[in-house]
Amino acid sequence: MRLSPTRPLSLTALLLMAIAHQLAAEPPSANAVASPERSTESAGQPLNVLMIVSDDLNCDLGCYGHNMVQSPNIDRLAQRGVRFSRAYCQYPVCNPSRSSFMTSLYPEQTGVLSNAGNFRKRHPDVVTLPQLFQQRGYWAGRVGKIYHYGVPLQIGTDGEDDKASWDEVVNPRGMDREVHDQIHTLQPDQFGGTLSWLDLDTTDDQQTDGVGAIAAARLLKEHHPEQTGKPFFLAVGFYRPHTPYVAPSHYFDLYNRELIEPTLEQPWDRNDIPPAALADRPKQPRTDNPGTTGDHPGVLRFDLLHGRSGRPGTGRAGRTGTRREHGRCIHIRPWLSPRGAWTVAEG
Repeated sequence: MRLSPTRPLSLTALLLMAIAHQLAAEPPSANAVASPERSTESAGQPLNVLMIVSDDLNCDLGCYGHNMVQSPNIDRLAQRGVRFSRAYCQYPVCNPSRSSFMTSLYPEQTGVLSNAGNFRKRHPDVVTLPQLFQQRGYWAGRVGKIYHYGVPLQIGTDGEDDKASWDEVVNPRGMDREVHDQIHTLQPDQFGGTLSWLDLDTTDDQQTDGVGAIAAARLLKEHHPEQTGKPFFLAVGFYRPHTPYVAPSHYFDLYNRELIEPTLEQPWDRNDIPPAALADRPKQPRTDNPGTTGDHPGVLRFDLLHGRSGRPGTGRAGRTGTRREHGRCIHIRPWLSPRGAWTVAEG
């Protein structure tokens, strides 16, 4: 496989190449020596694989040095394994990225460059990662979101799954899927692509991800080689922290809201973007109200009448919201007030 030195590989791509290399190799000989980490296994037995995917999770974690986020479980996992400090997503959109790392093809090769589309249309016979394991004698199962889902509306369904990839699937659905009418959202009836949240008085196991975790634990027991005589590949996809941010109350209570200072945009975040790709590049014609040039950076504008939002001066969605004849506008300041509310200023 030829690698371009100018295009960094994602963590997932590196893992897939390592796994594919291992599976493509000849089966280990009967005289193979088990490593200390595999002291409980018989020499030469294939490893079981548990792949965990967490939707939209970034590096705001304790194991990456965040001084506020409390993530003890994933921090312990990082201590036991390898933490990558230069990992990249395949594509900044869900379906292209997942189609890519599940097939080991670039998004331009799969033909999936948006949340619409299916890689089987261009590559009907491509061997996916779980199929590669199946070809080597593994049982392959899925819990939750591995291929693309429309979150949250498709929670509890197969979503845009690839049925050929699995021997067994579980589509968890919890209380967070049943309370859409209670969710706070900046755009009415929209949760998947906008800021939306709910402090929900439930236990962990009542949430969709809790239901999925319990199902995964059950499958790990049912399909353990001691029970089935064959190794397993189990992919578990958690739906959070994808919006809407619905979580049990005790997670909200972990944080002092007075200490939270949300950042909408880092001042250096666009330094590596070519000027031609910026909607607000110099001399770019402005189509919104030119009187908005004095808006504060980092303030999110929201049009109460049309439900459009955007950052002032970016030339992105929401510029019509600055025209007063379109309705009353508010500026949403980048700090949180008491639970379930934002500080807003009319403008």
